[in-house]
Amino acid sequence: RMLEARLKSYFQSKLEILGSLSYQQYLALSETELTSADFFITTVPLPDRGIPFVEVEFSLTRDNTENVARMLSPAQAQFQGPCHFFQEDLFVRFDTPVTKEQVLDELCTRLIQAGISEPGLRESVEQREAISHTNLNDIFAIPHPMAPEAARTRAAVAILDHPVPWNDSGTTVQIVFLLAFCKGEQKSIERLYDFLLEIVQSVSLQQSILKAETFEEFRQLCLRP
Repeated sequence: RMLEARLKSYFQSKLEILGSLSYQQYLALSETELTSADFFITTVPLPDRGIPFVEVEFSLTRDNTENVARMLSPAQAQFQGPCHFFQEDLFVRFDTPVTKEQVLDELCTRLIQAGISEPGLRESVEQREAISHTNLNDIFAIPHPMAPEAARTRAAVAILDHPVPWNDSGTTVQIVFLLAFCKGEQKSIERLYDFLLEIVQSVSLQQSILKAETFEEFRQLCLRP
């Protein structure tokens, strides 16, 4: 309540506070209740449930208020969603030739090691690939399992210096997003879909992604206006 009062005093009409919750109350929120908020402000680390959060101190330092202010800006609100679905340990760049199987093996392993997906992920992805190919054009593919099975929605990213054949017709790709979906995150996933569509439609964005040598360079592309 003290923190709520300080936030109201500092941001006034710029910030609408929907309520104050304990940690256990946050964990008990339904999907509808969870997605009614644009983001959460918290004094403790929160488990990822598909909605952004800002961690602050009770004293609400200058850095804290700047972080909250960034969340309130239209550009940040628009692009926080896509950025939220990527993380550094799920990003890999292959600078030597690899096969499609090696790419899928690596991305599935990273998702499992990160505690996002279950050990059966690779088999489920293979089953999905057998039904129909997952490349969206001649450079970008989005393999994914048969059903939502992840603890939280994430996209493991592989950027390939050398094109890899992706289907029987010989189509090759160089950008691969292995999508691991969490059931019940449909609303927040729409932000990710918008970003995927932008990649498909924008040759310049595709080329920029191919040039990203590090996760930070890739992340900046997710935040671009």
